[in-house]
Amino acid sequence: MAHVPGVRRPSLALVLHAHLPWVRHPEHERFLEESWFFEAVAESYLPLLRVLGGWARDHLPARITVSISPTLGAMLEDPLLRERFGRWLEARVDLAEQETFRTRWLGPVNEVANFYQERFQWMAAFWDEIGGEVLKAFRALSEAGVVEMIACAGTHGLLPFLADQPGSLRAQTKLAQAEFRRWFGQPSQGLWLPECSYSREVERPVREAGFRWCVLETHGLHHADPLPPALHLAPAITPEGLAVVARDPESARQVWSRETGYPGDVVYRDFYHDIGFELDADYVEACLPAPGIRGFTGFKYSRITGPTDAKEPYDRAVALERVRVHAEHFVEGRLAQCAEAAGRLDIPLLVTAPYDAELFGHWWFEGPEFLDAVGRIAAERGLDLATPTDFLAAHPEQALTHPAASSWGEHGYWRLWLNEGNAWVQGHLRPADRRMTEMASGTMETDAARWTLLKFAGRELLLAQASDWPFILRTGTSPDYARQRIVHHLETFWKLETLWREGRPDEAASLVTDAALFPSLDPAWWRMR
Repeated sequence: MAHVPGVRRPSLALVLHAHLPWVRHPEHERFLEESWFFEAVAESYLPLLRVLGGWARDHLPARITVSISPTLGAMLEDPLLRERFGRWLEARVDLAEQETFRTRWLGPVNEVANFYQERFQWMAAFWDEIGGEVLKAFRALSEAGVVEMIACAGTHGLLPFLADQPGSLRAQTKLAQAEFRRWFGQPSQGLWLPECSYSREVERPVREAGFRWCVLETHGLHHADPLPPALHLAPAITPEGLAVVARDPESARQVWSRETGYPGDVVYRDFYHDIGFELDADYVEACLPAPGIRGFTGFKYSRITGPTDAKEPYDRAVALERVRVHAEHFVEGRLAQCAEAAGRLDIPLLVTAPYDAELFGHWWFEGPEFLDAVGRIAAERGLDLATPTDFLAAHPEQALTHPAASSWGEHGYWRLWLNEGNAWVQGHLRPADRRMTEMASGTMETDAARWTLLKFAGRELLLAQASDWPFILRTGTSPDYARQRIVHHLETFWKLETLWREGRPDEAASLVTDAALFPSLDPAWWRMR
């Protein structure tokens, strides 16, 4: 579909949300939950950088939005975690060489082993090329114009839960902007609301932190008052002057759905069949997440195949052919949506497609190649890949509305993070927030020791507010670890409070293990106003 001069082109905003909770355990040589970080870097962030680097190299007229949460950014710049990732990668380069030998008589399986050897060798070379500096690599691509980086609230705290806790609400939004400026040298225009969770109370602190727009779940605009004429197919403006864009349900279904989404196609690589569970433990030990604990190594030889335990070998060439088919279907679907809507709406249209960045590469192995194909096919077919900032700059006048309270969690609201299994968390967070406000309001910056103590206390409070922990308690994936993290951060907070109250602030450093985390945090954010 070639672009006809004078005809308004539809726009697509791909928004990838990159986030992990703060997990760092120097007291252990290998720690199970640190593998979340290593897998995300290897399978999602580095492949995404390669895709976007290709767009920059080829001068592709396409842009994408990527958010980075402060906790993930802190992990990406942490020397210990980067050094550990380098060793994690080296172990896989070594295992890949062994695998090409072990599978030498296994035909199609050996082809996949050779693919992994090339892949991990490329990854190791690329990691060395960027000096392990993932944030700087994203900044370079931002400066090249192919990606707009945006911020995410603090520690991924659910902002509507902080509606009556103004200090923590300010801290979550101000920390997002402060850390973003430190990494990228300029303010972020957009803010990823954790879990796309919105209520009217969050608007003012989001705007006061300098953000111009954010992403909502679909029904945030479908239940808005008044209803915007384009519903989710164009931005809207709130009374506070915050622009909002909402998730397109059709593009979400095509990529996210377990039943009908692209990632479930039978030719794609099966996520669960991994030699970390299948081969002798001594053989794969160096690539296990922790000593004696079976887990994913990244070496998976099966395709999804279908609802059967008898899996067929993965065929990389066939999978990439299917990627092209799905990318064409995705782009044509967005064009058809906009063509239908243009018949009844005489306004510029924007389809917003937000996803977790880790879906692409980690959960859906071929996901980065899908994104690459979407960008290239969209350029051919007349679909503009733009960022919400680009679209709002070109079309600043949008419908005025009050969005509805919403999130992309269970039933579209907040039950996933507040239910019978995790409601106890809020009962402990709220008293800590009140005490943090009292301490910050009663301390001057000139009292250096107390001010440093308050930085540590504020950080522990924010870390305890992360939405990841109640989410894990609800889903039951690692509930003991989630509970341990909440309890640890709150216990540390109250120990610091005791030192503040007893006039022993010089002892604060002995209670914390991550003193360098969030250097831009300012306890004044919690002061009463």
